[in-house]
Amino acid sequence: MNEINLEETKDTPAVLFSVDKNVFQIIGKSLPENAMDFYKPLYDWIELFCKDYKNNGIELNVDLDYLNSSSIKLVFLIFNQINEHFLSAKTDDKICINWKYQVQDDLIKLKGEEFQEYLDIPFNLIVKD
Repeated sequence: MNEINLEETKDTPAVLFSVDKNVFQIIGKSLPENAMDFYKPLYDWIELFCKDYKNNGIELNVDLDYLNSSSIKLVFLIFNQINEHFLSAKTDDKICINWKYQVQDDLIKLKGEEFQEYLDIPFNLIVKD
């Protein structure tokens, strides 16, 4: 399974999904014209990862400064996919989502709190330095 390594653009976040470390990162702004085109390959990759690497932990670090409404929906689908894996995993491996935000960014913090409310997975709200 190959890693995903996408550079940030003016409309899409940087993405690094590394199989070696089981650490996945989404960083930047997310306002693609077609969010499905951007996020569907990420969703498919995580689906395959969860299926083929059942005994590995997952740490998803999300550090988004802005999300448009279509990105919010698709990011939540990815979170829910990891949540389903968490609920069905027969392992003690670490599975979590880290939602990072600036201390003064109430909107991003609130969005993280909303995601946290709907998930069973450990969902950490982390203030960025």
